[in-house]
Amino acid sequence: MIKLFRKIRQQLVSENRFSKYLLYAIGEILLVVIGILIALYINNWNQQKQSQNEFNNILSTIKTDLERDTLIAHGIIKYYKKHGEISQKVINNEITLENIENCLDCRGLLTIYKPFIAQTKGRDLFQKYTNQNTIKKDTLVEGINQFYGTILKLIDDSNLFIKDEVFNNLNHYKTKSWFVDFTQGKLTDEMKLYYMSQDYKNRVAANHLLAGKNHLLFVDLYHKNATKILDAIDKRLNENN
Repeated sequence: MIKLFRKIRQQLVSENRFSKYLLYAIGEILLVVIGILIALYINNWNQQKQSQNEFNNILSTIKTDLERDTLIAHGIIKYYKKHGEISQKVINNEITLENIENCLDCRGLLTIYKPFIAQTKGRDLFQKYTNQNTIKKDTLVEGINQFYGTILKLIDDSNLFIKDEVFNNLNHYKTKSWFVDFTQGKLTDEMKLYYMSQDYKNRVAANHLLAGKNHLLFVDLYHKNATKILDAIDKRLNENN
């Protein structure tokens, strides 16, 4: 092709057809410019396509994380709702010396906790992508940013508070003469009396505030908002495919 253009130019010059040569030269320049523009367009399209594929993969990773999280959160919510019901019975003096033996869960209220650890692989990839790329106003991107930006810190703090509370109660139990029996799942008369004490009820009330209310509230909030984000991601991935 280049040899053909060179031959045409030489022929026009040798025939002193400068006006046609000038038009030809302009046309050749236009062809080169058009070729460059087409190449730039194709390159830009390929980059956008690659970026879109990367973003879709990140959304898929977030989806996998949230599907796992909502499943675990559902179990924790169920556990702490039951935990709250039993705690209220203790606080309201519904557990007595006569029925404490039938309330196995009453004995573990202060020494068992279920932390919620959210998956963050997708979140980390998302943050890296949005930091490296300029994204136009996008409700899904804003929604994901708001979701991860607020709730995770609350849940992490809540996990820590409950853990500290449980370990504090265990350390308190260690001072009791019946601690060994407690670790073996036995119920002695001394333990029954302790479960009727004001100290135990106070500790149950404090634990219920941290776990049965605050922690449950945060995990439930995560579950509800994660479900909304999942629906939005599914819709976006369907649109992009």
